[in-house]
Amino acid sequence: MDRAPIGRTLSLNPAFVETLSPQQLEGYVRVMAEASANHPGHDVKALCEVIEQGLHRLGIRIAPVELERTAEQLVGHGQAPLTISTHDGVVLFERVGQSSVPPTPRTHVDPADPDRPTIS
Repeated sequence: MDRAPIGRTLSLNPAFVETLSPQQLEGYVRVMAEASANHPGHDVKALCEVIEQGLHRLGIRIAPVELERTAEQLVGHGQAPLTISTHDGVVLFERVGQSSVPPTPRTHVDPADPDRPTIS
């Protein structure tokens, strides 16, 4: 994996959210936001360790496969846009900003020529 995601989204399962206290949910969101912003490179395993340590301090345990999937969604360079929400659309955290992926150059420009035929 040699490119960062354009934007990152975590959608939390309602059953998981119900297992957390309000403080744990707030901490979970903080751990994910900080991990996605401060983790350099594309090392999923290293990011897994960072997330796991943060969640452990909060008393939150998630299955290894879920931990790895979450890290895969967050890995990349810098503070790309990030949204953390519940399945029903409640936004718990949102970071807007620039993607770490350069914009794609336009390959075709449509000229504004009045003599250009209209194609239907």
